[in-house]
Amino acid sequence: MTRLTLVAPAIFLCLCIFLPHELHAGDSHKNEASDSTRPQFAARLLSDGKYSQAIRIFEAALADSDPEAKSWEFHCGYATCLSAAAFESTNRFGVAGPQQSISSERIDLVRQAIRELDIAEGLTSAGPIVAMLRVQRGTILETWGFPLDAYGCYRSALGAAPFDGDASAGLARMRALLGSSE
Repeated sequence: MTRLTLVAPAIFLCLCIFLPHELHAGDSHKNEASDSTRPQFAARLLSDGKYSQAIRIFEAALADSDPEAKSWEFHCGYATCLSAAAFESTNRFGVAGPQQSISSERIDLVRQAIRELDIAEGLTSAGPIVAMLRVQRGTILETWGFPLDAYGCYRSALGAAPFDGDASAGLARMRALLGSSE
């Protein structure tokens, strides 16, 4: 599974929510995030693949109790950023490797991403949104090698939105992997 497969849907969602049409049309070279545009700036960094920088912006918005930080969209974007940062790579002396060079740091990023998804799920009750958040959690767990946990996430996503295609596909992958015929 490629990194693009993991984060592209969530980045698209984040961009649709946090980037108003005026920001798409102009002012695209803004380098600093003002207090009122912090989530938009973080979404732009996220879409540019600058996950480590975007994490700092998300964290600053949380620390300052930014009103937008109380939305499920914010926490979903932050979770996407954390998860993607765990897979971010760099080139060290001609050798490609993870940006976060210590495995425990990458694991902490993933744990924090799952926590943010839990917070986001607590902030919404809409079935399709809950399903999307559970699918995202399942994808993270599947990627990190926790197929039983991912299976549970995909099943609960189908409970929230019975005809969710991503949840059905994830559940089918986990059934094939685990050899379940349920």
